[in-house]
Amino acid sequence: MSGRGKWLILVGGVCLALLWAATPAGAQSRALYWRRWDVSIDEIDTRANRFHISEIHEIQFTSGTFRFGFRSILWERMEGIENVAVYEGETPLARDCGGSAGTFCAVRVGDEFQITYYFLTPATNERRTFVVEYDVVGGLRSYEGGDQLNWFVIAPDHSFPVKSSTITVRMPQGFAPRPDVDPVVSYGPPTTVTVQDTLVTFTTTREIGADEGLEIRIQYPHDPQGRMSLWQANYDRQAAYDENVRPLLNLLFGGAGLLLLILGPLAVYYLWYRRGRDPEIGVVPEYLAAPPSDLPPAIVGVLVDEKADLQDVMSTLLDLARRGYMVIEEDRQPGVFGFGSSVTYTFKRTDKPDSDLRSYERYMLSNIFGNADERALDSLRYRFYTIISRIQDELYREVVNAGFFTANPERVRQRWAGLGIVLIVLAVMSGVVLLGLDSLFVEAVICLPIALGIVGIAVTVASGAMPARTAKGAEEAAKWKAFREYLRNIRKYTDVEQATDQFNDYLPYAVAFGLERTWVNTFSRVPRTPIPYWYYPRYLGGPWGGGYHRGGPMVDMRDLSGTEIGDRLARPDFSLDRAAGGMFGGLERMSSGLFGMLDSASRVFTSVPQQSATHRSSGSWSRSGRSWSGGGFRGGGGGGGRGRAGFG
Repeated sequence: MSGRGKWLILVGGVCLALLWAATPAGAQSRALYWRRWDVSIDEIDTRANRFHISEIHEIQFTSGTFRFGFRSILWERMEGIENVAVYEGETPLARDCGGSAGTFCAVRVGDEFQITYYFLTPATNERRTFVVEYDVVGGLRSYEGGDQLNWFVIAPDHSFPVKSSTITVRMPQGFAPRPDVDPVVSYGPPTTVTVQDTLVTFTTTREIGADEGLEIRIQYPHDPQGRMSLWQANYDRQAAYDENVRPLLNLLFGGAGLLLLILGPLAVYYLWYRRGRDPEIGVVPEYLAAPPSDLPPAIVGVLVDEKADLQDVMSTLLDLARRGYMVIEEDRQPGVFGFGSSVTYTFKRTDKPDSDLRSYERYMLSNIFGNADERALDSLRYRFYTIISRIQDELYREVVNAGFFTANPERVRQRWAGLGIVLIVLAVMSGVVLLGLDSLFVEAVICLPIALGIVGIAVTVASGAMPARTAKGAEEAAKWKAFREYLRNIRKYTDVEQATDQFNDYLPYAVAFGLERTWVNTFSRVPRTPIPYWYYPRYLGGPWGGGYHRGGPMVDMRDLSGTEIGDRLARPDFSLDRAAGGMFGGLERMSSGLFGMLDSASRVFTSVPQQSATHRSSGSWSRSGRSWSGGGFRGGGGGGGRGRAGFG
């Protein structure tokens, strides 16, 4: 290797070392594992109800530096812990809570008994052995059929794995587990169990994962003179409840929840079937080539989809223009340096009186123009939105007064949606309350609020289908749906080239049905489709160039014999060829402007100003497989000694 290469390697190594040294201690990973966590239980005094535990922790520190260890035991299913001693190797540590090296502190803190021990010297990348000993008072259970020792020998909460563990329990003479009578079992990782007279041994058969506990349970002959633990009576009552009452309550509440889950949606369907379904009607043609009645497009839109929405308002705008109450002008001005263009739309009022209009049409017309003859679309921004809700209310009133609905469809939807929201809120609130009742909690009781919430969701979803048409409304809606089918597929049902007059007449209905783009695009491909007489694309010039003046005739390009049209055609700046192009090819040219007007009007009309672990049994010893003779859980999780262990 060259000298330069060696220098590069040296410099790189120094840089890496400096980076490692600069890394905060908390950021450097620390790891370890238990080579073994062995536990010995002996000195069992059945009369005084106490026993001695010795835990051997052989630790392999693999990275980082450690200075202390801890073992905490939950204060449950025992009366106390006494005579605590801690050793590092064979060296005893002094009891002192000052945190000095070579000491340990053992105190009760809340629901835990905490043992914290400080190493003689910090441990780094080495093997150490620690022994934690203590006496458990009131940890045995007393039953006539057989007393029990039930204990978590490996704490369920530990952050690193345990490679192996051997548990030995030395029972006192005369209290060895009886074959075919006294079960001996472990819960958690699998173990092999051997019983040799008074010596019971549990040996794990695999590594114990991080935060995996090991619990043992041994039954032995009853000691009539043995003292019952102070906590056992309450524990037995709870255990009896858990084994006998809780399953029945779970079955009851689970069944009730399932019943509600089934019957609730069925009830919603029944209510829709009785109150939200339209009456049956006779046969209706597949399509109708003409409107089945003279209903305005906005009312038709509400009748068909049961909603007064923005497209119904827009259809009214075009219908007022089609019927001669107003004119819509579009003008375009070239942009700076000829790039792009700006588009403006202006509404102009004609002289046609509004006495024959429906109330919502008159209200809309008066709010567009006020006392003026014309109004720029942009001038309605942040103003028109205030009248849309009244127009919608008027439309709902119209369909009810016409006998199409028994009640306002929007009010019906709101009532049902409100009921669904109330049920959902009640479900959430009751679920929170039930989850907070720990002492009375039955797991399956949560099924009731869950089922209630699902029913509430079903009611909310079904609210949109609850408005019901009358027989008259159902028949009228079916006819208009047949007309909608004709508009949607007009090429299928007629010769579009011979039906160009329908473009203007049916355009507002196409808007109400949401088919305006399909309708306009279909006729824009037909050269002889004229521009609607109420639409003035001023940028095309000719008869539209001067715009519309109140009192004058509209430019109907289907009739070239009118005096006004003749006068305009005689102007030197307008040729007959250009007029012909505007008459019969203009729709294709101005269709984008028409769409732009509809989009712009929709935005302007709606613009609003800114305002503000369960254990499983593994190793066992019992030739007959008999169950436990008295109280307690049939499975694991009921032992004392549950807690934590770790190092820092």
